[in-house]
Amino acid sequence: MTRGSAKNVAKVNPDLLTPVKGAAIPYRGSSVVLAYDSSKVSNPPKTLAALLTWIKQNPGKFTYNSPNSGGSGYSFVQTVLDNSIPQATITKMVNGYDTGLESNWKTGLDTLKSLNPFIYQGVYPNGNAAVLTLLGKGDIWVAPVWSDQALTALKSGQLGSNIKLTQISNPSFTGGAAYLAVPKTAKNKKSVYKFVDYILSPSAQQMIVDVMAGFPAIDIKYMGDSIKQKFQDVSANTLRPTYSTKMANDLKAQWQQTVP
Repeated sequence: MTRGSAKNVAKVNPDLLTPVKGAAIPYRGSSVVLAYDSSKVSNPPKTLAALLTWIKQNPGKFTYNSPNSGGSGYSFVQTVLDNSIPQATITKMVNGYDTGLESNWKTGLDTLKSLNPFIYQGVYPNGNAAVLTLLGKGDIWVAPVWSDQALTALKSGQLGSNIKLTQISNPSFTGGAAYLAVPKTAKNKKSVYKFVDYILSPSAQQMIVDVMAGFPAIDIKYMGDSIKQKFQDVSANTLRPTYSTKMANDLKAQWQQTVP
């Protein structure tokens, strides 16, 4: 799709076009973020290193779901591993499948294993929702969660107003986008492009946020002040990609064998 076909494509965060080589258009995003109980944690960790330190200084107040059971736990695992892997190698694991690269995971897996004594009850919950429940009950104070699930839980009251969301850096948690595409053989392309242009308009992106609890696909600078404020701490323009499916499956298997 060309920018001339849908002018609002120019507002799209260009980093979201890279994974699909510009062949599709993102219409919403989501990311794993760090949720924390602001009544207990006044200064949440802002980097991965600070988070790992916090976990050890606050035993039993953090957990993540097993990576096999949900993306938020998987994202925490990959993020810890990526911290000690060169970017060029990470890119290869994102874009392809090479078992020879998996030796790079050892340092990160060792780090994760070292956290076992500090995890809530030594248990890795089954699924993203289980982590949200622990947060809502006050059993834990900090955890990685999906942005859309957490925003929905905050809206419904499952999570109290004391739960806040932020994003870490160096590296950030992973995320991704949902995409639209127009086949070359599509009829009535003019009307389709008009629809896509509308989906990428600030007003439609506002509905993506309000109704779907998604991140805007267009750069946050094009959104209103309320959206800028809502996402100021979660870095809506930052969606670090996950490994390819086969690499991710191998990582899940190695985590299960070496960490718990």
